[in-house]
Amino acid sequence: MLDRFPKLKPVIAHGSGFLPFYAGRMDRNFENLPQETANFDRKPSEYMRRFYYNSAGYNLDMREFLNENVGATQNFLGGDYLIGEDDPVAFFNGSRRLSAKPGRMIPGENAARVLGLPA
Repeated sequence: MLDRFPKLKPVIAHGSGFLPFYAGRMDRNFENLPQETANFDRKPSEYMRRFYYNSAGYNLDMREFLNENVGATQNFLGGDYLIGEDDPVAFFNGSRRLSAKPGRMIPGENAARVLGLPA
């Protein structure tokens, strides 16, 4: 689907749940079971970099792992705005390892870009 529709912008809720942590297994199957992955042109983890992820992941280690593997440009504050956090942007800025601090990307610019709106 992603190869046929290169402009498609899939958005995955809740930081994509377990998907980023399963990427290694999917890649291994892509390499070791070619009969099962005949419709894939590349490793599943490479497709993951084309998805967009909302921020509803409350564990900073998991958010950092996701950012390191798909890029900070693919993440944005979700519709529930990290419910329960008084300052969701400060929550992200409190990360120990987040390579790209959210600045304006995660709070709004990334979502605006996905939706085709001015940032």
